[in-house]
Amino acid sequence: MHTMRQHDKDAAYRKLEELESRKLDVSDIPALIQLLSQPYQWFRIRAAELLGSVNGEEAVRWLAIALNDRCEYVSKAAAASLSSLQGPEALDMLRRAFAHDEIERPHYLANAIAKFGDAGFALLEEFARSESATLRYFAARGLGSTGNATAQPVLESMRADTEKTRFGGQVSTSAKEALRTLRRIQANASAVSD
Repeated sequence: MHTMRQHDKDAAYRKLEELESRKLDVSDIPALIQLLSQPYQWFRIRAAELLGSVNGEEAVRWLAIALNDRCEYVSKAAAASLSSLQGPEALDMLRRAFAHDEIERPHYLANAIAKFGDAGFALLEEFARSESATLRYFAARGLGSTGNATAQPVLESMRADTEKTRFGGQVSTSAKEALRTLRRIQANASAVSD
């Protein structure tokens, strides 16, 4: 049994090294799917990261599945890859995962959505009005990360939201932190443009 597992692991390492050594395209998706199905989380993490360099609907669909991996690091890598691929289907997959409200702390989903420009901003603004305190809490964090000046009035209004999340975080605290993040991003952008 041990020999079989080691053989599988060695074969996966060789495949990963080969994929990492070159530019990937859609023809590599089957090999990445094999890595994504490995019991070892490192292979699943790297497969999710590498899928982000393969532009295509099939890559988006497999990354959407990886958002539900039992290992949060795989889910985070999948969210980051979806944000690098952009596109409406990638944003919709992130929206679904975030809206499902099953993840206790979906900060990485909010951060990925924040990278989608105006469409991501509009989505986070909508989640800021959710019935779920957890979604409002992380939507605030995402809004701050957008750097979009129109987030300020939304976040200012959220400062009065004292409802607590499942893990005990207060929405108002998240809004205050998001305002600080927003101001920092705007200050950095202003310094760069000067």
